[in-house]
Amino acid sequence: MLRLLLWLNGLLAMVAGSDVQADPSKPNIIYIICDELSYFGPSFMGSKELQTPNMDRLAASGVIMKNVLSGGPNCAPARCALLTGKHTGHASIRGNSPDDSIRAEEKTIAEVLKPQGYAVGGFGKWGIGGRDSTGAPEKHGFDVFFGYYDQAHAHTYYPPYLMQAYMASISFADWVVGQILDALDASPYAKNTIVILWSDNGYHIGEKERLHKRALWSQTSRIPFMISVPGMATAGQNCAAPVNLLDLYPTLNEICNLDQKVPQKLAGHSIAPLLKDPGQAWAYVSLTSHDVGNAAVTDARYHYIRYADGAEELYDHQKDPREYENLANQPELKPVIKRLAASLPQSWIPEGRKKGGKGGDADE
Repeated sequence: MLRLLLWLNGLLAMVAGSDVQADPSKPNIIYIICDELSYFGPSFMGSKELQTPNMDRLAASGVIMKNVLSGGPNCAPARCALLTGKHTGHASIRGNSPDDSIRAEEKTIAEVLKPQGYAVGGFGKWGIGGRDSTGAPEKHGFDVFFGYYDQAHAHTYYPPYLMQAYMASISFADWVVGQILDALDASPYAKNTIVILWSDNGYHIGEKERLHKRALWSQTSRIPFMISVPGMATAGQNCAAPVNLLDLYPTLNEICNLDQKVPQKLAGHSIAPLLKDPGQAWAYVSLTSHDVGNAAVTDARYHYIRYADGAEELYDHQKDPREYENLANQPELKPVIKRLAASLPQSWIPEGRKKGGKGGDADE
């Protein structure tokens, strides 16, 4: 029985699979994560500057989620949130320090899949626990891992300040996606494999006078995301509901029919209903956070940010999609702020950090 979780530097792909004759209710899974791919990058998200034919090919076979937030606006927190299903106020990692790691008791989605017969492997960038830490992938459900354990080692592939290099990296990622899809199509597993493509966070390339990530505006927290399930009747459709990487853990738990109790309280919600009907009403908001006390909540129209010092920002995406006009002081919008603020984290646990670690982000 085949199960594999594949991580690639600049890309992350999670693959879980079974033999061709295995129970189709427990399909194979491939995650493809494109590191720091902003939502405006791939052409399936509407880009006019760059064509990504292989990503478009994948998107045509699945549902394209147009309003997705990462669990955190930088690499390690986003991966931690996705793998554990916990928002960064309750998970172990909020920064990109090579000293940070997830705790031994935090159960990843890989650890939930393994008892169900899944074999799990990763290749490329891990970044949420070194080889000698409690967060090493081999200690959290991975049968094999090859690549960057350390967040710092993986951040020198492309110079982040050059738009040409950024666009080139997207084209290269698209080519790699094509290689994965070609191999899958040529295999006997094509009709029993879920494929998910997403990014861990976006990037400011001059917008708001920033050349960085690590912010709660949509430019860095909103990401491209699509999911393809064999036989889905909604292939090629768009979904505007506000969803989150935190929703992947419970979604896989449902659509893979994992017949065991989830080992920890999850912050997300299964988006399986949206895969069947992308246009249906969606009652949930999407949450992202950065460091202690800084968080943002998005619904179908508004994006609300509250910082640790109490400062607030509110943006109307219908009128101001680039978030230049802060409406937080508008009296008529106080009910909107109150409603969205109710979904902010109420507590923050300490980060997981190996003994003697000095912290500090490894973002350059």
